[in-house]
Amino acid sequence: MLTITEYLKGICEKFEEHRNEGTESMRGRKSGTDQLKNRDPRLKSDGSSLYSDLAFQQLYLLKYAYEYGFEYLSMCDEVIEDFADKEQISVVSLGCGTMLDYWALACTLDEREISRPVIKYHGIDAIKWDHSLGAEVRDKDKKTFKFSQESFKNFFERQDNRFNTYDIYFFPKSISEFSKNDMELMLNNLSEMEKNTIYFCISLRKAKKGVSNSDVKRVQDMMDKLEEEKTGFRVKEFKCMAATKTTVDQLKEQGLRVEVEKNDEFIWSSKDGDPKRLDLMRLGAKKYIWETDVAQNVGGYPEIPEELLYYIEKLRKEQAIGKEEQAMRRTTYICDLIIKFERR
Repeated sequence: MLTITEYLKGICEKFEEHRNEGTESMRGRKSGTDQLKNRDPRLKSDGSSLYSDLAFQQLYLLKYAYEYGFEYLSMCDEVIEDFADKEQISVVSLGCGTMLDYWALACTLDEREISRPVIKYHGIDAIKWDHSLGAEVRDKDKKTFKFSQESFKNFFERQDNRFNTYDIYFFPKSISEFSKNDMELMLNNLSEMEKNTIYFCISLRKAKKGVSNSDVKRVQDMMDKLEEEKTGFRVKEFKCMAATKTTVDQLKEQGLRVEVEKNDEFIWSSKDGDPKRLDLMRLGAKKYIWETDVAQNVGGYPEIPEELLYYIEKLRKEQAIGKEEQAMRRTTYICDLIIKFERR
């Protein structure tokens, strides 16, 4: 598989080429950081989105792909052993973007020397990203790899979406993008799941004051739906990966109810309940993600090569991308949920 540093180096080179060519999307673009902060990237009613802008895509990936790649590697590391003897891992990614979650799953299989499973991957996104890692699909996965360029609404309204057939449900920083109608449609699709064991891997974005209340509610709604008597599941395992304990505390304060029975104890059971098994949480005590226990559990994160730093430094001096390299190394927020459901 392509390494994350090779991937980012290629994006830097392409960004520089396009800027030197004076393409339409590069004209007048000086502060990439301001572009990321001050413009709404979400899909509009007319089908347009800032994500469709090639220059924005490249700036976005330079700022976030290093961090996101680590998060998805960490989540895959938590579930992969359950699939070591399986013939296939079926995955649907809602808001797949450049398919970094597929890359992370394939890398985790390689790192663990788990050769048996084929990855059956279905990525859903309203935007087709130019720097998609779909081009790096393993040979054994090519027949089962699929991308659908469509909105969540269109996907969930299709009778043939087969949403109820997957092993792993990935939400790669995408749950914030779900409208109220999208959520209602998805919850309806959760009512008749085929598998007896399913996994939800949810990576949450940072809101202004930490974890988003609305995102926590969306997670709880999904859990409640799957635990309804008709649907017939219960939470078997719940893992929260966070850079600090504060993030976990925010989840509890916002009312996320997790009732996970493990050794006759609960991780936490109500808004006001004290966590009884914090050792089950995957927490890091240090400031930067790369220094946390989570990072060390997956072998740490590689140093950014000098040639990649050269491109980033060159762009920064020309005020093209701001402090992107610093963002790569010093991300201080992470909130990932890995929820394993089993049929009662």
